[in-house]
Amino acid sequence: MEDDLPLREALAANRHAVGSPDYVKKVEGMLQGLRTGGPADRDLAIPRPLVDLEAIDLAVAESFGLSPEDLRCHGRRAGGAKALAIELACRLTDLNQRQIGVHYGGITSMAVCMARRRFRPEAAGAHVAIQRRLGEIEEGLTGVKLSI
Repeated sequence: MEDDLPLREALAANRHAVGSPDYVKKVEGMLQGLRTGGPADRDLAIPRPLVDLEAIDLAVAESFGLSPEDLRCHGRRAGGAKALAIELACRLTDLNQRQIGVHYGGITSMAVCMARRRFRPEAAGAHVAIQRRLGEIEEGLTGVKLSI
């Protein structure tokens, strides 16, 4: 039992790879590349960065020239900026759609789902500019380039 201590410590440090720090970093990088940002990722134990809602609000508001409070108001005033913030919140927090909706003006979980439609892979051609901006903000928040 005592001779298992190094192995148990390594497993506690990282559940995806055991080895040298360089090897662990390489494996985590490969796993990160597999993330799509879609609902299927929730079923996978792929490591992902978590960001708080305030950081998301600040980054999106700054990118669109708005105040973070504009994103939290009920209604469509913030338009694409709010939809982008909702998508980032779904990808980068552990909150469910109901909690995210409450944060963004008390909208319903169905409204959150509808706002996310423009970020689905099949809609990528129609929303190229917002998809590009999503990638840029996401990379700025996480420090990792994630696939869209």
